[in-house]
Amino acid sequence: MYTDGLVEAMNPKREQYSMDRVISHLIMYNDLSCNEIVSEIMAAVRRFTENTPFDADVTILVIKKL
Repeated sequence: MYTDGLVEAMNPKREQYSMDRVISHLIMYNDLSCNEIVSEIMAAVRRFTENTPFDADVTILVIKKL
């Protein structure tokens, strides 16, 4: 689960991060722990936005079934 601030985060070209990127990263990081998944996604968003401040809050909750 995540807030819309994640998918609406924009890079300097005003492109949104998008749900497609979130889904891609969830698939890519599936084998990691919940904390690592959140860290990797947030790092990817920061790279995408080139550390531009977010316009809205960003919250991510990852729960894995063992």
